Amino acid sequence: MKSVDMSKLREALINLYLYVKYHKAQKSHDAKDEIEQLKDTELIILIGYIKSSIGVLIDLKSEDSDLSFTKERSITSLQKEYNEMLQNLENEVRMHIRVLVLSKVD
Repeated sequence: MKSVDMSKLREALINLYLYVKYHKAQKSHDAKDEIEQLKDTELIILIGYIKSSIGVLIDLKSEDSDLSFTKERSITSLQKEYNEMLQNLENEVRMHIRVLVLSKVD
């Protein structure tokens, strides 16, 4: 089994963490200070950071999905309410027309 170069492993973990944290593949200029700080961080802590960031992304995705479902349900209920109101108004207009027609017949 080939031994792993710890500095390359550390660099790969830092890059993975920053990729997950910032949702992009390339390093931003703002991340340079963070990279310097992370170089002295233990590998197990870097893995914990990655795990936490992935958890946050999963939670955000779940919230987005829930919001989308709620929005669709809300639109459906509004459409139903609109249709009911429209039917009630149509019934009132028909009733009014009947009253007018019956009043003219007398």
